Amino acid sequence: MAGWPKGQEVEMIQAGSDLWNNMTTDQVWKNWALSPVMGLTSKQGFLNNRPLLDFLKNMTDQFDRFYKRITVSALNFSTGQVEFFNQKNTPLEEFHKAAFASTCIPGAFPNYAWEQADGSTKYYSDNFMIGNINPDSAIKQCLELVDDESKITIDVLLLGNMRDFETYPEHTGGWFENKHHLKSYGNFMRSRQIKYQHSNSNSIVQWIRRRPNVNWRYIVQQENAVSGLDMLRFSADNTWPLQEEGRKVAYDILSNPTNYGKEAYLAWNSESFGQEEDSLL
Repeated sequence: MAGWPKGQEVEMIQAGSDLWNNMTTDQVWKNWALSPVMGLTSKQGFLNNRPLLDFLKNMTDQFDRFYKRITVSALNFSTGQVEFFNQKNTPLEEFHKAAFASTCIPGAFPNYAWEQADGSTKYYSDNFMIGNINPDSAIKQCLELVDDESKITIDVLLLGNMRDFETYPEHTGGWFENKHHLKSYGNFMRSRQIKYQHSNSNSIVQWIRRRPNVNWRYIVQQENAVSGLDMLRFSADNTWPLQEEGRKVAYDILSNPTNYGKEAYLAWNSESFGQEEDSLL
């Protein structure tokens, strides 16, 4: 999105839709040459997600500059600190590496060995162990454009949900055929998703407390998220329903904006996690 200039929103949306419709699993990950066990014993990750790095590079190569501000975070595995990459500290031709680093889920995929300009190597992974919501980076960039937090509007989209999930889905044939070795990975991804839901909910509440003057306009929660093994499958029949849900939610936000506002979210959080709503304000 950051590579599209103002005035080309329709083209941007169509390009994003086409990208998801044409994406295939082998553009994102593949098994290691000998067996998945090899990934756990000698490759630092159950699956090989190196194809995704090339996919992201091909995607960013289509653009000549950043037209919007952007921030991506990843965990520096050596220091244990989260690092933030944006249009000021990371050039466009390197940004696919930052995006890739943020996808390297520990245990599932190897750490990303990012070679630096000085010849050193830094190792990065997804920072889900620490937390995945950090509106502060967006707020700081906004404060470079305005002089008061009351002039800043934040929309939050929370991916994943707490819906019922069958640990071992009874899929037969198709993509799931002969994928029995991935069931443990499906369980791992589901547990990660549950952790996200709890930690992200608490994190959003904390950020609302810390930044009370910011206009927290919409906080949108995904209703029909993929889970388990489905999170490994990239094809139009799996991603198109998510696009349809996005369109439906966007229409509903415009029709019933208060259902997605800060107050509605805090009420839901209080009911779901047992916190007193008044204490969250």
